[in-house]
Amino acid sequence: MTALDYPTELQIRLAARRPFDEIEEWIDGLTAAEDFKSALWLLAWSEEERPIQRRVALDALHYVAPAH
Repeated sequence: MTALDYPTELQIRLAARRPFDEIEEWIDGLTAAEDFKSALWLLAWSEEERPIQRRVALDALHYVAPAH
């Protein structure tokens, strides 16, 4: 599989309703540029239900926020 195949493979996984964390692990393990992997992640994330999107966004915010 090459990087050109990754978007198609992602669509297959999304159509199969694979869990987001499983898809995220798959993306993390790819041998591709980080910006390409980020775009794949964003595409996967856009398929999530709104409450899950909010939870993921809040988790990311807490992860990058400076300690108070």
